[in-house]
Amino acid sequence: MKHLFYLLISALIFTSCNNASKATKQVEGGNEFFGEVFKPTKGMAPKALLAKMEGKESVDAIIEGEVTAVCKKKGCWMTVAVEDGEDIMVRFKDYGFFMPLDLTGKVLIKGTAKEQITTVEELKHYAEDDGATAEEIAKITEPKREVHVTATGVMKL
Repeated sequence: MKHLFYLLISALIFTSCNNASKATKQVEGGNEFFGEVFKPTKGMAPKALLAKMEGKESVDAIIEGEVTAVCKKKGCWMTVAVEDGEDIMVRFKDYGFFMPLDLTGKVLIKGTAKEQITTVEELKHYAEDDGATAEEIAKITEPKREVHVTATGVMKL
């Protein structure tokens, strides 16, 4: 009886996890969304976002960008390209949704952008998640001031 109970609990957990991961993707109006579904509009280029942020603590925006990397472990962060600059780090509000590990191409991101300092520990963690070698990770020795976006929704273009 005890084994049956553990088997039932395991099956329940397994199906709950499967449903949670599938539920993050939604298709509405022919568009594929992750997280919040929002009205598709012309997104701001990452470079324009950086200009708009000057002198402000944070900026709410819809950003259009090219995905350059996605966390290879579970899709819990991604980066988007900025012309002539560092990529913008995108994380997902309250870890409420994740991206497909193989996501590529352009996306619209609805969220709040903020400039912040990323610690050496975080930078090493992101590099490890992205598949960097031990040698590449060891070269990370300084914190980095960068733009982070906390996304409430992402739409695949």
